[in-house]
Amino acid sequence: MGDTKNPTKKPSIQITYCVESGFFDKASSMAAEIKDKLGITAKLKQGHGGIFEVAIDGKVLPKKCACRPFPTAAEIIEWAKALTKTGLVSDDDESSDWSDTCCGPSGRSSCCR
Repeated sequence: MGDTKNPTKKPSIQITYCVESGFFDKASSMAAEIKDKLGITAKLKQGHGGIFEVAIDGKVLPKKCACRPFPTAAEIIEWAKALTKTGLVSDDDESSDWSDTCCGPSGRSSCCR
């Protein structure tokens, strides 16, 4: 009765993209695929300095880097499903922040550390 996590809660997804780098089309197509596959409308946010960043419920997923230019829509969908299934999507949980790695929830070793 004390468990406040809702495993059926749909996470919020935000895609921050660099305007100057022309990443809008990539962000927009990812948002459309996420909407199609998960029924979640991803928020698109303009950014600068080459950024392409995806956050699920405020938790930043792996950022673009030399070995992994962009996360794919399929990866974002996988992460969102994994977070929802494991109950990691909550306002007070810090364990699902993968901003330092290219691994995501699968636990593969990082190539960018």
